[in-house]
Amino acid sequence: LKENNAKATFFVLGHRVDYNSDIIKRMEEEGHEIGNHSYNHKSLDKLSVQEIKGQIFDTNNIINNYISKEINLLRPPYGAISNSGLDIIKESGISIVLWNVDPKDWNSKNADDVGKHIIEYASEGDIILLHDIYKTSVEGAEIAIREMINQGYKFVTVSELLGKYGEVQAGEVYRFANVD
Repeated sequence: LKENNAKATFFVLGHRVDYNSDIIKRMEEEGHEIGNHSYNHKSLDKLSVQEIKGQIFDTNNIINNYISKEINLLRPPYGAISNSGLDIIKESGISIVLWNVDPKDWNSKNADDVGKHIIEYASEGDIILLHDIYKTSVEGAEIAIREMINQGYKFVTVSELLGKYGEVQAGEVYRFANVD
């Protein structure tokens, strides 16, 4: 990302933040955005209201120990959230970020396939889902970033992307930026 002046939004798990605090701080220092991905990757559509609150607010509190910006984005594990979960999100001022380009990097674990999928299916305003825990995902992202920058694309944070095309609304669900 740094080599290509590309920015990203990293949705992190609360239970891994303390262990990776130096990386979290570096993300913010380099201009990336940090979002909430729950505390321990439980499917939020299967939890009680109290459990959902714990997954979201405990994670925000942990992240905020290391960065200066308040967390206002959530990517629920598996993209799943219940109606009661949506109500909690709306009340808390958080927006939900999903995706519309998924190279299924967790399944293929093939850098070339990941890169090719992104290049073929991503276009202006799209939100691409990747998992930074796989080396092949990172390598695939590098392939796509270089090629797409050569095609004139720019990689930005989710908030920058959504903000470019309108105001980000708390409690809304975003899969892409509406570029029309």
